Amino acid sequence: MKAESYNIKRLILTYVLVMLSAYGAIHLKIIKELNTGELLTEILTIQTTEILNILHLDATCSATKITMTPPSNKPNTLNVFAMDIRFGCNGIEAMLIYAAAVTAFPASWKRKLAGIFVGIVLIHIANVGRIVALAFIGVYYPKLFQYFHVYILQGMMIAFALVIFFVYLHLNATKTA
Repeated sequence: MKAESYNIKRLILTYVLVMLSAYGAIHLKIIKELNTGELLTEILTIQTTEILNILHLDATCSATKITMTPPSNKPNTLNVFAMDIRFGCNGIEAMLIYAAAVTAFPASWKRKLAGIFVGIVLIHIANVGRIVALAFIGVYYPKLFQYFHVYILQGMMIAFALVIFFVYLHLNATKTA
């Protein structure tokens, strides 16, 4: 067996094991009781509401719900649009996919932890942008909301996590070369 083949198999196996462990862990009762996912979702809701208000879409939030009222001078819009940001919408899956990939890649733990931290922050920022975009779609193009929510923007979050991982690989390769 060639060393490269062994390393790729080891990388894939490590990634799969880390992903299974992470997904298993977030569904453990003790983790759910800590409400870490709910806390992340509430932070996402508050940040999104603030940005929507800056962008002149009158928004209020309560826990994980955002209610928006478009400006009255905009024709063909709903009077009120509301979203409930659920556990799966908080970006945690994209964060886990990214963190598992970084963990599986051979590098020092210092580089891995720095990469995971920066990547998670970037994914969170992108997810805030995704929720803001969904809010505007929901208010101005409500018939397209479900399509963008399920098929386009959800896939873009996973793609974004992959792009960040490729940047991490590039940066890590240039530091070791």
